[in-house]
Amino acid sequence: KKRRRDERDRISELPDCILMHIMSFLDTKDAVQTCILSKRWKDLCKCLTDLTFRSPFRCKCKKYFRKFVSWVLSSRNDSCSLLNVDINNSCIETEELDRVIKYVMFHNVQKLTMYIGLSSRPNLDSLPLVFCSKSLTSLKLCLMHDPSSRIVLPKSLHLPALTSLHLQCVNFTAIDNDCAEPFSNCHLLNTLFLWNCEMHDNAKVLRISNSTLSHLKITSYISFLTTQAFQIALSTPNLSSFTIIGFAPHQLSSSCNLAFLGSVYIGVWFVSSSTFIRCLQVLANVKILKLSWETLQMILYVSYISMFLPLHFFNAHNMYAFICQNFCQ
Repeated sequence: KKRRRDERDRISELPDCILMHIMSFLDTKDAVQTCILSKRWKDLCKCLTDLTFRSPFRCKCKKYFRKFVSWVLSSRNDSCSLLNVDINNSCIETEELDRVIKYVMFHNVQKLTMYIGLSSRPNLDSLPLVFCSKSLTSLKLCLMHDPSSRIVLPKSLHLPALTSLHLQCVNFTAIDNDCAEPFSNCHLLNTLFLWNCEMHDNAKVLRISNSTLSHLKITSYISFLTTQAFQIALSTPNLSSFTIIGFAPHQLSSSCNLAFLGSVYIGVWFVSSSTFIRCLQVLANVKILKLSWETLQMILYVSYISMFLPLHFFNAHNMYAFICQNFCQ
């Protein structure tokens, strides 16, 4: 009797809400496999509030993955809320991705994360649904494919409930006068992270205009010799923290004095001294300013070589070659 008591399936005796919470931490593939454990588990996976499609799906299993996605979406209990969807898979095809996006958007998903590697620019009919969702509170979007044919965002993102936005490797579209202003209709936006984003059709200005934005991070690791330089114009009166990292030739300006700016981190390489000074002038009201070691080195290098080299020497290629030859060993 003691042995039988010790062999009790105590996990299956837990209430549904706890079991569903446990399953929310699993990849959807693993969560679905629990249906074979017992009758108690048979239909639990059909009520998942979190869907996660990640590796270990391999490219040789594309046919199986299509069937799996089809089963999950068709078998799921639509009366259950859909809270989080995480797609991180290099083998998913455009057709399956489009189907998943349409399903989750029509079921009022709250948090959507997509890190997808595609061989060519995807023709996704579902993307307009993402950029005008009334339910999304968090969006992370990175569709990796040929850099020459990136995803181009609409002129304005209409996401009234969005509080957190992470965009990676996308292009912004200008409204007029070569100026893009995509975030002004995100009325609850608090956190914005831009990673290797560029401008479509050589637009010149990215205006980040949002009265609720508090945290902004811009990262650019594309080579400064090939990246298209554009101006970043801030209209963010409640900005409290700002980070800019990478090879950043972008000029910075602001239409407000950034009175609430508490902390700034600058970690940029090979930016002109005039651009760097203008950046510091825009951020003059900051309470805590942090500079990376690479940024400090850049300042020292520019100061050092300016004492020995004529002004006409200072173009990007010559400066890069000089620094690499003399200081970066």
